[in-house]
Amino acid sequence: MTRYIFTPILAICLVFQGFSQGKIIPVSASQSDFLKTYKLALAASVSDFRTTQTEMDTKLFATYSEFTLYRPMSGANKGAFIFPQQLPTEYNTVTAANYTEYNWASMPHVAFQYKKNAKVAIFRSAMQHNGASINWEASYFKSMFDSYLLPDMYYLTNEDSVLANGFKSDTKLLIIPSFTMVGTDNYALIDGLLQKSPSLQQKIKEFLQTGGTVYAEGNAAYFMQKLGYLQAGAVNYANGKDATDNFIAITQVKPDH
Repeated sequence: MTRYIFTPILAICLVFQGFSQGKIIPVSASQSDFLKTYKLALAASVSDFRTTQTEMDTKLFATYSEFTLYRPMSGANKGAFIFPQQLPTEYNTVTAANYTEYNWASMPHVAFQYKKNAKVAIFRSAMQHNGASINWEASYFKSMFDSYLLPDMYYLTNEDSVLANGFKSDTKLLIIPSFTMVGTDNYALIDGLLQKSPSLQQKIKEFLQTGGTVYAEGNAAYFMQKLGYLQAGAVNYANGKDATDNFIAITQVKPDH
């Protein structure tokens, strides 16, 4: 009789103990995979509620209540992500330490949440030169977002789509990548695009008026000049300078800041 009573009690204790375990994920020099660390943080912080995770730390979050990631603002784990469950197998390269009891009240924390909307538009013109979009750099921006962020955080658009539908309502940033040069001519294909789609100017103006931001790379600065946002003649590639280590200084920022 004792055996049948002891077995379910033991099982209940093991399950209950598992509910208080999670991971502390550092973003200091001890972290072996920064890229996957931040991808994990973004992916995990998309959801507001967790209702199906049976091994979640229910001392931090009840089974059927609000869910987020915590980041301590001071102490030995400053800047780390407090992840209230075990890491998914696809993130097994992320450095993380186990905890069994986490006292969130012992220091200030911030909640880390992210809403996955396509807030970035990458402009890739439908016009082609030598069989490729005249925005040759668009593929590099796409690759960067695919590698370092999550799907659905950006979308590709072109002049035809913008003229027909405008920009998606959540769009906050429009990236206009560099345009292909024709020989040594930085201007020809940009001029051709605006001759083909003159109403593009009005659509971008409307986007900016709603609080949007435009980032123009390389000779796309001339594109912005043609739209009227720079003084005529402001972009002059005859007087360009090559970027060197002494011309542009880049300082690395600590990842826990």
